[in-house]
Order: sequence, then structure tokens, then C-alpha cells
Amino acid sequence: MRGHEVVVVARRAPAPEGDQRSHSSLQADLAEPGAIPALIAAIRPVAVVNAAAVADIRPCEQDPERARRLNAEMPADLAQACVAGGLRLLQLSTDQVFDGSHGDWTETDPAAPLHLYGETKLAGERGVAAVDPTALIVRAGLVTGRAPPGRRSSTGQLLNALSEGRRPGMFTDEVRSPIAVVDLARAVADLLEHPQAAGLYHAGGDETLNRYDLARREARMAGYDEALIEATTRVAAGMDAGRPADLSLCSARLVAQLGWVPRPLDGD
Repeated sequence: MRGHEVVVVARRAPAPEGDQRSHSSLQADLAEPGAIPALIAAIRPVAVVNAAAVADIRPCEQDPERARRLNAEMPADLAQACVAGGLRLLQLSTDQVFDGSHGDWTETDPAAPLHLYGETKLAGERGVAAVDPTALIVRAGLVTGRAPPGRRSSTGQLLNALSEGRRPGMFTDEVRSPIAVVDLARAVADLLEHPQAAGLYHAGGDETLNRYDLARREARMAGYDEALIEATTRVAAGMDAGRPADLSLCSARLVAQLGWVPRPLDGD
């Protein structure tokens, strides 16, 4: 990317059919003691992007101990290693740190997560900031796009359901600021290349969409009939207490500092 050598560290080895042309990869579990200093010694990076997490609400509920270790505790350990080595750190976080009581969330709004995923990611943010106030912390909106083989994404799950003839139900009462994965990657690279950038940033897309409208658009873009998407609500599913209603993000700080503007989700 942009002439930088990228080394990907993953808990599981990438599938053989994955595209390995743009990066090299290593396999490691960052939750294990000693993993972080060993990796830094082996790779000798100039910057670290931490995307490792037990991601999303249900996986955290299923394995809370690992969620706390990987999401809440490990980022501070990584920050300490980066400070010791003089490395720049960017910690990826989530819009799920907010309670959804309103929208257009800014970096100065108080975080009040409704679930363990949000709680642990917020703890990870705070751990990084306490160790290194100059570290970059990026709260991403709902990230769209297919994941590499063997990985999961909301877009991939939706399109897999449609390819299997299912009619997925999507919430009309859950609002997000979806961002294409390529735009999030561009924002990450821009921040790392900006020597004065530091602290907390929101990175959401240029539109506010509910999950139902987003799913219809993704289906249409992938060549499926958008009428296959069925409308439902968090309330009808009995999930309104544990899923924030409005997590739309204000990305004005990122735009102002970097001139960064995401593309429309249905753009080229």
C-alpha cells in the first residue's frame, strides 16, 4: 500500500486462495503472553495497526473471557510495546461504544455502551490512550465489503444468505454510518502518514442508513433482487434493549484534518 510493506498478523492462517500479492502474513494469537514483543522483534515495524478483536456482540457474549483479554487488556499491552520501541500505533475501535440514544455522535460525546462488546472496546481505547496519548484511535462505522476467504463480514453474511435462497430480515430501526472497507483503509493510511494526527477520530460513511436500506442497496449492487430483503425491527425481535438504535457518526474531525471524504457506497 502506497509503497509501504504490510505484514498481516492473524490468529488463523489465511485460506490458500486468499490474495497474498500485496502483503506478507504471520500467524499468532495476540492474547497469548509474550506474543506481542516476539512479533515486534520479528517484524521490526515503524507503525502498528491493531484490528485484532473479538468483534461484534454475540461472539463477545459467547466468550467473555477472551473478549476482555483481546479487546480490553491487550491494546494497552500493545501500546506499551509500541512506546518502548518508538512505534506509531493506530487502534481500531467501533461505533458500538455509544448507547444509540441519538445520532451524529462526535468524539467528545460520552460513551455508554449497552453490551460487552462495546464495554471491552471502550476499555481498550482507554488503555491505549492512558499509555500513549499520541496514539491514534479510530472508531469505525459499520464496515461494508466482503471479507477475505475464511473470514466473516456483515456484507458477506448477507450475500451468502441470498445466494442460498434465504430471505434475510434486516432492522429498520437500527441506524448506522456504513463505510466501505477500502475507505476505512484509506483513512487509516492517511492518519498514519500525517505526523500531527493523534488521539480519537470517527470514521463513518457519507450517508446515514438503517440496516434494511443498507441491505437492499448491497443486494442490488451484487445483482440480487432487493425485494428479497425483509423488513423487521429490533423491537419485534426483542433486541431493542441490547442493540443501540442510532450509531450514526460525525466524521468532521477526520474530514477537517485530512480532507478525507468517503465515497458513496454505490459509487464506483
